[in-house]
Amino acid sequence: MNRKKLGMMVLSLSMTVVFTFGGATMALFTGSAQNSNTATAGTINLDAKRDHGDYTPGPMFYPDSLDPVGNHPYDTSKTNPSGESLGGWAPGDTVQRTMILTNNGSLDAKLKGVKATVRDSYTQNLPTNPASSRTVTGLTSGAAYDEFIQKANVKVMVPDTNTLLYNGSLSSLLVSGYAPLQNEPVLTGTRPPFAPGPLNVTFEVKLDQSASNEIQGKSFIFDFSFYSEQARNNGPANNNSVYRPATQIPFSFTDISQDGGTYIPNSNQDDTAFEINSPFAINFYGQSFDKLYVSTNGLITFNGPNSAFGNTPMAQAPDNSIAVFWDDLIRGSIYYKGYTVNANAADPYLAIQWSGYEHYPSSPSTVIFQTKLYKSGKIEMLYNDMTFGGPAGANNGSSATVGVRKDANTFQQYSYNQNVITSNSAIQFAY
Repeated sequence: MNRKKLGMMVLSLSMTVVFTFGGATMALFTGSAQNSNTATAGTINLDAKRDHGDYTPGPMFYPDSLDPVGNHPYDTSKTNPSGESLGGWAPGDTVQRTMILTNNGSLDAKLKGVKATVRDSYTQNLPTNPASSRTVTGLTSGAAYDEFIQKANVKVMVPDTNTLLYNGSLSSLLVSGYAPLQNEPVLTGTRPPFAPGPLNVTFEVKLDQSASNEIQGKSFIFDFSFYSEQARNNGPANNNSVYRPATQIPFSFTDISQDGGTYIPNSNQDDTAFEINSPFAINFYGQSFDKLYVSTNGLITFNGPNSAFGNTPMAQAPDNSIAVFWDDLIRGSIYYKGYTVNANAADPYLAIQWSGYEHYPSSPSTVIFQTKLYKSGKIEMLYNDMTFGGPAGANNGSSATVGVRKDANTFQQYSYNQNVITSNSAIQFAY
């Protein structure tokens, strides 16, 4: 993907968190930062570290399995309210730790999004002589895992300015893209002879009071990553021509089949694409389109009709295409409606909705999803009900592609055959 004009990078903090229940447990936050890109006119070089005086670099929180006799740097007022053993967790308990971020590059960096990634093990290397290590393992699926990611709330703050960055369930961070930050702090670059100022970021994780015994004695491991951009490349400097990675947005759904939407005749036919004339020109990757083609398989194309039922990664998708939920769908209805007046006049949008589609060859239940194509180029994808029922092989995007593409060098893929497109969720692609 072409990123040279954006000055983008992903700050991969590798803040690994391990949670275990029914014994002394807590979490691991490591303190390294990786920069995946540099900007044309300079560099972004972010670094992360802890500041709790830990005697061993690496984890912020320690389960006993990693550190049975060491000094555990817990804040007991946050981690031990239930009177359990040090590091133990019970429903209602909260843990909080701080990371310190520094930008040693020449360009200012703005934090834009955060996400979590599950892993099945974590190994801590110790600075001993001879060298040694400790390893802990965790669950990545199952009933206990599903309950934990729903019942664990993550709150990310900049405490020095009382600025909230994110507050929501852990499950909302386990996405292919990045959940947007409610506020976007800037880490200034170096300005010789001055050193860059640090940014303190706290992570607070709270286990809901309603958590059951299902998670007792279980371990779960997650990495947290931030997405960042060169600060002065936000907005107009991007020239409205390259989409950033998708971010999650609040879910709000209007069923346009009940709101004056136009039904596309024969959209219940299999593997068919239909031409739609937009009431305004749509900016897509810096090009203007007033005509588009909508497929019964959840794919939108601009260059011509494409009714392919076999989804591919966005790297192989058609040029100038939007994969809203590209899968092998059958027997549904497509509606569309332009929202161009009143509150939408400044940035009108064309809404397109797929209703009542089964998965080929048949499925007990149907899905309903929608996209909003804004005149400015912003794209929202709204997923109302994404469960086909029956075998789980197609549910929640497990056999679908979601993303946008200009050409082989310029595209954004949110997911490909991944179980991450859940009901009552929404994402956004924006410049």
